[in-house]
Amino acid sequence: LEKMAQEFFGADRVFTADSLSSGIEKAMADANRPLSEDSIGILITGSVVSVGEARTIIRKKFTKEG
Repeated sequence: LEKMAQEFFGADRVFTADSLSSGIEKAMADANRPLSEDSIGILITGSVVSVGEARTIIRKKFTKEG
């Protein structure tokens, strides 16, 4: 899947992570473009369980910071 995504999106826009949590952290850091007006989105896919876990991780992050 990674190789297919690299072919479609480009190797510079695709990465793997050891855990869902670390992948979300990296994606959020990479999406931050302070000197640009471009809008960057993050797409998280997987099973219902994986997406539910991702949602929980993101909610906890913003609850801590907010």
